[in-house]
Amino acid sequence: MRHCLRLSNTRAPGERSRSHRDSRNLGEHANNFNFLPGYRSSFGLFLLSSYKWFWNEELDGTFHLDYRSRRGVGAGPELNYHLGRWGDGTFRYYYMHDNDPSANNRRDIYYYSLEGVQDLTPKLYAGIRFSQIFAEEGLPIVGNGNLSEYFFNTLTEEIWRLSLGLGYRWNQNLLVKAEYSFEQGKEVGGGKRNQEDLFAIEAAFKF
Repeated sequence: MRHCLRLSNTRAPGERSRSHRDSRNLGEHANNFNFLPGYRSSFGLFLLSSYKWFWNEELDGTFHLDYRSRRGVGAGPELNYHLGRWGDGTFRYYYMHDNDPSANNRRDIYYYSLEGVQDLTPKLYAGIRFSQIFAEEGLPIVGNGNLSEYFFNTLTEEIWRLSLGLGYRWNQNLLVKAEYSFEQGKEVGGGKRNQEDLFAIEAAFKF
């Protein structure tokens, strides 16, 4: 098991995160397309595209369709629910037909995650998240493992993580949370990854 203490300057508690692909809605709850073209040495030319839709106050989502000239096509949905006193949650799924540029092979990669956040009091909340990756020919996946081992040497065929957390909103500018993650997986060749649990404490502040 590993332990971690992290301090970060990030968004204020209650603000929603934005990925690098998100943009501001053209209007309140407006459906919109987003496109991000570019180039990276590991991807080649790429076009990351998404369609963000709003159903009602309780349900919205995004569909991603991405192309990377050296890696292939990837696609998948993201669904978000907002149930007030019953909490918020997100489901994500992503599939990629990967054309590995470092070897003469192709592989299918599948990723999904489920997460939920529930307020216990006005300041205290609990969160849970489960995610899993499948890569039939193996993929460099570090997770909570050793960087030099799992990024440069050993490929991972499957890995999952279950995270349980408690957070406390001290004020509008400070959030403190503790999280315990259970992580296990399987290497290409059948080896086990089962010594990678992580306990972390994080303080997020905005100024």
